[in-house]
Amino acid sequence: MGYIPTSSVILWILGVTFVLVFIRDFRTSRKLKPVNEGYRPRISFFNKINAPLIVPPIKAETSNVSPKDNNNNKKDQKEQQRVLDSSEIQDQELHQQGTIILFGDSLVENSWKYELGGFGARLADIYRRKLDVVNRGYSGCNTDQAEKILKKILPTGKHRFRNVVDKQHQQIDIQDQAQAQQRQANDAKTKTTKLIEALIIFFGTNDAKVDPSKPGGRSVVVKHYVFNIIKMVDLIKNQDSPYYSPDTKIILIGPPPVNDKQFAKHRAELGKTPNRFNNVVKEYSDALIDLGKSLNLPTIDLWSKITMASQNLYGQEKDQDGNDPGLDNFFTDGIHLNYLGNSIVFDSLMKALEMVDSSLVANDMKMAFEDLLG
Repeated sequence: MGYIPTSSVILWILGVTFVLVFIRDFRTSRKLKPVNEGYRPRISFFNKINAPLIVPPIKAETSNVSPKDNNNNKKDQKEQQRVLDSSEIQDQELHQQGTIILFGDSLVENSWKYELGGFGARLADIYRRKLDVVNRGYSGCNTDQAEKILKKILPTGKHRFRNVVDKQHQQIDIQDQAQAQQRQANDAKTKTTKLIEALIIFFGTNDAKVDPSKPGGRSVVVKHYVFNIIKMVDLIKNQDSPYYSPDTKIILIGPPPVNDKQFAKHRAELGKTPNRFNNVVKEYSDALIDLGKSLNLPTIDLWSKITMASQNLYGQEKDQDGNDPGLDNFFTDGIHLNYLGNSIVFDSLMKALEMVDSSLVANDMKMAFEDLLG
């Protein structure tokens, strides 16, 4: 037998050992012991490479707690969760911003068009992180329809208010008179403020639409137009109303003039005849101005503002058809506002908001989370 080098013998022994260990680990991985309490399977070389770690379930330790105590513990846990949820809701209310609602027809709906200098979009921009400006404009809407719609968009009950600022307010179950009195005392310490800072009501153009099929030949006759506006105001100001919010400010905006010549051309392109006229719209504008005075509400006379701006551009002379040529600069089609028209509404509305409530001066208002964000 020839000479075998020592190094070869060592390598042969290591190889055999590796094979034996591999076979043993393979059998171990294929034939695990049953999982018993406190047993943790052996993690072998083979397990590490090819098998996931098997963790046996841990049995809950038995205790001497009675079923009654268990039920009490569950009740305590539910109560803790309820208080936690209540706190979370309260925090959300603390961080909720006030709201300005723009309520009207297509003149409001289109006020979100920034490319036209929409007064709604500009209002939302100037009040960003201060107040939420909400567009509730509905194309084609008149006051008959608006009074019904407003009931569906105004908040009721506790949702009319925001900012629960007194953390001493506690939720308790009223089981007896003493607890009821305590609840009333806590409620008295709870300070809330209105959710809707201001409601802007802007209607009239569609009410003044000439419609021979309707009584009086109008979509909504003037006296009903005025009555509908009163009912909308009453929803907010009447203490018996479910929408009652005495501190909410209301601003009325009258309809703008109609550029008769421009609107007639627009209607002709659609194969239709004009159904709105400047002299008719003026009746609704005048009626709203009178109503605003009688209700002591700030009212924007948009008809007069745009007419005066037009005359400042071209003077008071009319064209051969009796139209005001300067009105072409304020409308896209004779009734809907362009950039200049929207600018007049925006400027007038900002002045009205700041006049009706000094706390609504945008430049003086604090931004949300200003202290946190720096």
